[in-house]
Amino acid sequence: MTDRNNRQHSNRQSKNKDLKQGELSITSRGFGFVNQTDVPDVFVQQDHLGTALDGDVVEVEVFSRNNKRKPSGKIVRVITRSRKPIVGVYRKTSRSEGQVTPVDDRIAATFLVPKDELKRASFGRKLKDDTVVVGHLGSWESSDKQPVFVLDDIVGKSSDTGIDLRIIALSRGLRIEFPDDVQKEVRKLRMPDMRKMKQTRRDLTGLPTLTIDPDDAQDFDDALSIVQREDGLFDAYVHIADVSAFVPPGSAIDREALERGTSVYFVGDVLPMLPERLSNDLCSLKPGEERLAFTARMTVDSLAEVHELETFESVIRSDHRLTYEQAQEIMAGRKHPAAAQVHLLQLLARTLRARREDEGSIDFDLPVPIITLDSEGIPQEVRRSERIESQRLIEELMLLANRSIAGSIAGKKGKSSRPFVYRIHERPKQEDTNTLLTVLQNLGIPLKIEGDLSPEDFSRILDLVDSLDIRYFAEKIALRSMTKAVYSSENQGHFGLAFSAYTHFTSPIRRYADLMVHRLLKGYMKGNTTGAVSMKAAELEGICDRCSAAERRAIDAEREHQKKKAMEFLRKKVGRTYSGVISGVSRYGLFIELVHYLIEGLVPVDQLGNDFYLLDEENFKFIGQEHGAEYRIGDRVKVRIDSVDVAQGRAYFTFANE
Repeated sequence: MTDRNNRQHSNRQSKNKDLKQGELSITSRGFGFVNQTDVPDVFVQQDHLGTALDGDVVEVEVFSRNNKRKPSGKIVRVITRSRKPIVGVYRKTSRSEGQVTPVDDRIAATFLVPKDELKRASFGRKLKDDTVVVGHLGSWESSDKQPVFVLDDIVGKSSDTGIDLRIIALSRGLRIEFPDDVQKEVRKLRMPDMRKMKQTRRDLTGLPTLTIDPDDAQDFDDALSIVQREDGLFDAYVHIADVSAFVPPGSAIDREALERGTSVYFVGDVLPMLPERLSNDLCSLKPGEERLAFTARMTVDSLAEVHELETFESVIRSDHRLTYEQAQEIMAGRKHPAAAQVHLLQLLARTLRARREDEGSIDFDLPVPIITLDSEGIPQEVRRSERIESQRLIEELMLLANRSIAGSIAGKKGKSSRPFVYRIHERPKQEDTNTLLTVLQNLGIPLKIEGDLSPEDFSRILDLVDSLDIRYFAEKIALRSMTKAVYSSENQGHFGLAFSAYTHFTSPIRRYADLMVHRLLKGYMKGNTTGAVSMKAAELEGICDRCSAAERRAIDAEREHQKKKAMEFLRKKVGRTYSGVISGVSRYGLFIELVHYLIEGLVPVDQLGNDFYLLDEENFKFIGQEHGAEYRIGDRVKVRIDSVDVAQGRAYFTFANE
């Protein structure tokens, strides 16, 4: 057959195949998904990934499928390589070559470092075993050949204190140090003359004001005031650190903040979006010190109806810095100079929450593991988080400000010609809804839904499980079925909160989206139709996309670091027995979440017992073929910690004898 005939034959084959394109997301369990817009993602098992890596834009051949299941396929071509760096541990394999084993468990391949590359890199000849390096993929011809690694830099020794955080940050493309041009700009920053500022800003330094934050907070980006008026209405003030007053568009600090997109909160540490001089000092609403703020004043009645919204630049002075625990004690009756304010805020927050729930807003109350480290970064304690009323108070006031501001821009019809940054949350996909209903059915919670799933349906689920032992687990399953909230220049409402419009206004110290909202609002206040920054809708949407991507990147890094620390903690518990709940079912076995620590591990399929177990994927359970025993999502079990692989972030359990 000639080359021409070969090409014609290949083209005919391609036409008969169902080919899709999208970005590949690989999970820590080895399989991946090719993300699709408006259609189900395509599942790709590990042996069908070919030479593709996480973040690559790929072409996938979709297999014929059962309509009840997600489509599956195999990667046939890498279109565009991800630019994310690869971090790994170097080891010498011969006199002239070495290899790098990635620390990211989503990358199964081991990379070759050839002789020429060791010569090219300035530090190549000095590399020793167990050195952590960062680099990128040079080439990968086929899945049966070893990929080639290009060395970029040395991260440190695998035994260095804090190396795990640096590894995770670099492998996720996070920036650790601030560039020289940013540092130079920061050194020039000064606190402005507040007397001059009060000539152009509203002076609220005489208004009783307080902050409520975690005990270890360093950056205070929001403060509250409340006044009960003679007509019975309340004026609620939400003061937000005025970052835009210090960070002009296009400056080195601004460019770096956009690149970072968000602060990243690791266990016991943080990679801030802004340099510490800004976040912890100039912008921070410290008690007893005059600070620049951007204030939202909302006039609210006793039914939580907002009668008036006003936003303006201000100068404030916080009178009291309260921790959540201190505010909680004041709510319980402890005497304090700020007690009257706290009780008014408490009353308003309760009213706001009641109205929000009546409107169908979903309020997940899931505990998370809180890991305490010693001075060497070694986990000493893991406890369940507790959500107290003082935290809810802050949440409700921030929700009020964000919702009110978004609504004022979007208008009654929910659409506006003015550019803006919205926080949107779409309705769950039908396939995820079906999965949720199946899992709930297996948990003994039958739920019939007519038409599209609504926020009220989720509230019904939370009400049904509120008094059950499996409450937290059922809530987690419901949360998994929902789409992720993102930023958009087009208002599409917020499904989870049941808000017709929503934005992020309240945290510009740690989120770039909020900084953009401040700039746009200030522009509209001054009469500009296009906001503080003159930009096209496509440009603003591009910034929204970057902020959404930065948020996903940060969440992934935070989870990975927390998982690493959780495994370090569990390593000291090997051999002990704990109560657990089956939290996931896969062909590899059962995933069990320990009830006490909220940490997950795997019972491999060959450890399920003296039977041959088959996986019932549609009903999320294993069924013993001889004795008929079943293991289902939500079942309570007793497990023993068998082994822990900290490097891979995995714990292995076995069932304990009752």
